[in-house]
Amino acid sequence: AEQGVTANITFEVKAATEFDGHDFDLICFMDCLHDLGDPVGALARCRSALKADGKVLLVEPYAGDRLEEN
Repeated sequence: AEQGVTANITFEVKAATEFDGHDFDLICFMDCLHDLGDPVGALARCRSALKADGKVLLVEPYAGDRLEEN
């Protein structure tokens, strides 16, 4: 709000495979994709929600190679 971007951004809590919206320029995952119940489904939903030239920013600095490591 201090930066005047409240008309351009929203934060919602939804299942990663069921969020609303489309034509996003950018969808970000910050150290969380490995914790989702269906990470592949989440990324598939993102693909369908992005603009043709949209991007996914995925930051996973501490994810283990196996589920039990996370």
